[in-house]
Amino acid sequence: PLFTASPPKLSDPSGKDLVGGEAALKILRLLTAETHDGKCLGSAVLEVCQACWMMAAIKEEELAKSLDTLSKKIVSPCKHAFFGTNLAQTDALQVSDTETMEHDLTARASVAGGALAAVQEANARERVSFQKQVAAQRQQILSSSAWGFRKLLYTQQILLSSIKLPGFDGPTVDGSSIAFQSKVCSILHSAFYLRAKVGEASHAKMLKNQVDALEKMIQSQPAKPAQLDVQPPQFSAPQQQPHFPFQQQPIAQYQNVPDFSVPPPPFQQQQVVQPQMMSHHMGSYQQMVLPQQQLGQHHQQHMQYPGGHQI
Repeated sequence: PLFTASPPKLSDPSGKDLVGGEAALKILRLLTAETHDGKCLGSAVLEVCQACWMMAAIKEEELAKSLDTLSKKIVSPCKHAFFGTNLAQTDALQVSDTETMEHDLTARASVAGGALAAVQEANARERVSFQKQVAAQRQQILSSSAWGFRKLLYTQQILLSSIKLPGFDGPTVDGSSIAFQSKVCSILHSAFYLRAKVGEASHAKMLKNQVDALEKMIQSQPAKPAQLDVQPPQFSAPQQQPHFPFQQQPIAQYQNVPDFSVPPPPFQQQQVVQPQMMSHHMGSYQQMVLPQQQLGQHHQQHMQYPGGHQI
């Protein structure tokens, strides 16, 4: 919730320790602003904040009464208790309270006779069912109240955004934004509580003194160094190459690898020269074959028929 039930105790009346110096100064200037006819706008702002606080208090009181009524209904000896506004549509099974249920179960077990074990088992199941019904009814009350608080938060954020409070820019469910809004509402809660206690004039004078002190504190702080619009140096992106682990530390044996991206030189045909040993063997082979060929020709010349025909 944005507002607590009781007013918070601030260590610093300006609230700069909660929301920072600049946000606290915006709140104080808003509370000390005046109209053209001299009326204080801060009173209207604090009345809106007090109305939001009262709305939250009413919802919390309704939830507390609903849970209290349910608790009394469970333990009350009255069989037909009044349920209140939020419990008007409850199930009829929950009219019986714990004492009435236990009395009925005891009476049932007293006349069970031989079926006592079965009756006791049935009574145990009925007790468990009763507890589940009570838990379901309690959860129904909590769920209904949670939805009501969610709608209340939506309404509060719209109202507080309309008066230009720091941290409020329409409805939101962001956790960090709601936490900051709660701190702003704590400052405003303390402000309208103190105004009702000391009076409007005294409170307005106190706020103006806080504005002057906070302005002097902010002005005395060293200014933040101006950021120079310097263009960062432009570097060309390196050519992407495949990454291999062994390339981080080159090894000597990989440094003489030929560059395969360059085409090889044209191939030059060389004259084939036979070795001397092969020439020597070929000469011996020719010397052995030549006499045999001559001998064969000489034999064919002598093997002819008388007609001059060779065989």
